[in-house]
Amino acid sequence: MQRLNDRLLFSPSDLGRFLACEHLTQLEVAVALGEALRATEASDYADLLRRKGLEHEQAYLSSLRDAGCSIVEIGLGLPGDYAAGLARTLDAMRSGAGYVYQALFTADGRRGIADFLERVDRPSALGPFSNQVLDTKLARHPRPERALQLSCYSQALERAQGLAPDLAYVVLGTRSRARIISCASPASAAITCATCAPRASRR
Repeated sequence: MQRLNDRLLFSPSDLGRFLACEHLTQLEVAVALGEALRATEASDYADLLRRKGLEHEQAYLSSLRDAGCSIVEIGLGLPGDYAAGLARTLDAMRSGAGYVYQALFTADGRRGIADFLERVDRPSALGPFSNQVLDTKLARHPRPERALQLSCYSQALERAQGLAPDLAYVVLGTRSRARIISCASPASAAITCATCAPRASRR
């Protein structure tokens, strides 16, 4: 959550946190408006979760590299340089990369960074291919707020490629994939779990 020119900008992660805990969102809004200070005391458990989550994400990225997949890394680059990151994301999508890592999106006053975009053989405005969203989470089972988060990313992805993705996936801590259905509509997202572990195809 950020304040820009007297306007609050929410990310899909913010929406997921609201679904999980409304009080947390109230605190985050107060901080963004300058009405409260963010708590600086971090628990060892929270630090452990963040570290393990990053390790899980990096391990999945490494598995794609080891499989010989083509990967374009985006990320924010310079602090606050969101427009440049958006442009790099669109360029990577148009190039037909097998995976786009840390893809930036914006839609309807929301903006965020998706862990991965995965190319699929389904024609779109980009060409004879399109993309779907992958997100890495340590959990063993998907949670409703993750469905909401990925649905928001998929909605933004639809605008970027002119086609709504059929599916999105959460790559769980077990390395299995949880499948998000009806992902272009955040209000109607539903979850089913895939039974097979993710197999990285060469792209």
